[in-house]
Amino acid sequence: MEDRSKQFGLWIPAEIYRNPVMTHLDMFLFGLLHYLCKVEGGTCTATNAELAHDLNVKPDTIQRSLKRLLEEGYITKNDIKNASGVVIKRALKIDDNFKALYAMYLNDEPKEPLPEYKRRT
Repeated sequence: MEDRSKQFGLWIPAEIYRNPVMTHLDMFLFGLLHYLCKVEGGTCTATNAELAHDLNVKPDTIQRSLKRLLEEGYITKNDIKNASGVVIKRALKIDDNFKALYAMYLNDEPKEPLPEYKRRT
């Protein structure tokens, strides 16, 4: 993974920051994944521990946030396996379909969560 000690900014699109299901961590993690996908050639292979270090949280917190991002359709995950079929790492990508899926969040009207989800407190 590239040295990320240099300053950089995170991009958080309206389709995610206006989605009431997403937590602040989900938004920051999406922004970090977006950045890492750009600098790593389209996919991010950072571990939960590496992402947790960058966002100053625990790896299991990253795991829960990644699960929400996957379930909501913001990212995709592909497991990279060795010749024996054992997963050796994962590759995360930003799923550009989220732009169409969550276009409803681009207007200024407040939106309620999708019916199958409840607002986090």
